[in-house]
Amino acid sequence: MNQDPSYRVTFGFPKGWVQLPVLDSNKVLERDRALEAWAADQARAMLGRDSDKDSVRQRAAELTRLTVGSRGRHAMYGLAFYPPDAVGLLAILDVKRVVPDRTHPELTFDVLQELYAKRSAERVGDVEIEQTDLPSGPALRVRAKWIEQADEQGQGLLMEAVTCAIRPPGLADAVVATMSWTALQLGDKLAEMADAIARTIRITPA
Repeated sequence: MNQDPSYRVTFGFPKGWVQLPVLDSNKVLERDRALEAWAADQARAMLGRDSDKDSVRQRAAELTRLTVGSRGRHAMYGLAFYPPDAVGLLAILDVKRVVPDRTHPELTFDVLQELYAKRSAERVGDVEIEQTDLPSGPALRVRAKWIEQADEQGQGLLMEAVTCAIRPPGLADAVVATMSWTALQLGDKLAEMADAIARTIRITPA
């Protein structure tokens, strides 16, 4: 896939989001020294210079893991949400481009629904699906829960996410923003934030 699209994606986000250096290395699924150095500096800045070494080390390891994960999902942007009033990580956000291929030569809303709203064994509960109009173009919005890394008994981490798959006018690509979290008790509030971030997305010529 061409890594240099002919357009630029920009968006805004509230205080507490940390942008991860997902495009700073071609080592997609590997840790690298530059990433570890960035994570260590970022962890100290987030926790304060007086924080104990173990806390800084754990936060740096988490930031490294999140960055590698976002790179593995081929995101253009990856962010992690550490709100000031929370103990730690609350949500993650990926923004990526999806391009047509032989299987899906045109990214219609039916195709996007197949990609992002298809029922599976991992899905839990109802899946909210709607088409909406965003400033950057018409979009498919999906809110769903699923079990992450389920074992043979179907036990795993229960997660929730809002995905907005945008079809910008004049482009064959889709721009997909996915915000996910495990704090299900805050689901409605976090879904509102995901929607607010999606409304800030702008797609302009590079």
